[in-house]
Amino acid sequence: MHHVLKEYALEEKDDKGSATGNFFMNKKWTQAASREVLQKQKKMDDTAADKYMNQYFGRTWEHFDVNDANRLDALDMPAFMKYLCSDQSLDLDAI
Repeated sequence: MHHVLKEYALEEKDDKGSATGNFFMNKKWTQAASREVLQKQKKMDDTAADKYMNQYFGRTWEHFDVNDANRLDALDMPAFMKYLCSDQSLDLDAI
């Protein structure tokens, strides 16, 4: 989770432009984080990761972005990655 917050998550700002402490993921950064998980945890090369992402990322995003907000709470990323990889035992602390 620390890695996601540090490397990929975006911090929400209030009306005055001050940081709120709430972190979210947009589609672009979720794709980048997903690719990293596939390559490191599932040992996929670029070609395999591209094929997998093309097949499964869109439907996983739609499953989690039920309100069409085009963003997800950063705290949902462990569940997102496990769902994407179809592996509930995935050890995301190893990234």
